[in-house]
Amino acid sequence: MKTNFFSSVRLVKVAFMRFVALFPLVLINVLLLGSHSAFATLITAYVSGNDCAGYFNDYSGTYEGTTYNGTNGFDACQIFYGTGNDLVLISPVIAKFDGSLSDPTISVSNQFSSVDGTEWTFSDSNLDGDLDTWVYIRGDDDPAIRYWSAKAGNGFNLFWVDNIGSCDSANYVGMEGISLDCLNAADFMDSGMWETPDSRDLSHIVFYDSKDAVIVPPSEQIIEIPEPNILLLMATGLIFIRLSGRRKTKGTLSLGHN
Repeated sequence: MKTNFFSSVRLVKVAFMRFVALFPLVLINVLLLGSHSAFATLITAYVSGNDCAGYFNDYSGTYEGTTYNGTNGFDACQIFYGTGNDLVLISPVIAKFDGSLSDPTISVSNQFSSVDGTEWTFSDSNLDGDLDTWVYIRGDDDPAIRYWSAKAGNGFNLFWVDNIGSCDSANYVGMEGISLDCLNAADFMDSGMWETPDSRDLSHIVFYDSKDAVIVPPSEQIIEIPEPNILLLMATGLIFIRLSGRRKTKGTLSLGHN
């Protein structure tokens, strides 16, 4: 009985010493690998006025050889950056849901003929504007979603997810202080959260995309680990094997004497 007790104590001691020896290396790995992990921040920008009937329809300038005059129609509603020769068109409108989300009036851009509105489901069909969610079931020919906006009262909230850490804030007022890098960081989403400004009654929700988006299925995605971290992981593994063998040998010898 006493032998079993001391054997258990020795095993606990060996395990603890092994943990103490490896903990600094494990911590270093976590810190280094963590520094290369993707950011995933929901960005919200409050903009006064309307979205597709206002701000995102009022761009002007020349982009890729085409000149826009600031009154472009629903089908040309677009997340954009800059004006004049600096104009960059980023993300065209896909669809707009007006009124109650249980039986909305749906407007679909003529750029996306495969979309009919049934691709979306909403967690709350009320118009109260409180924090709610949406889910998008994307068909083979359907666009992907990068941005969405919720309009109420005299303004709207624009949402997107920055997955690479390009935005210097999670909350903006107006579009003027948002960099092009921040806007271009918008990830492709199949679900998201939304709420209206000050949780006012919802007027409508609009979804936007990059028309020629290439979506890589999760099964085909490759996660790259920088070379220095690979070397560190290999070193950690070798040290672990060496310590394990040494502790096991000592433990076997000491436990062999009753």
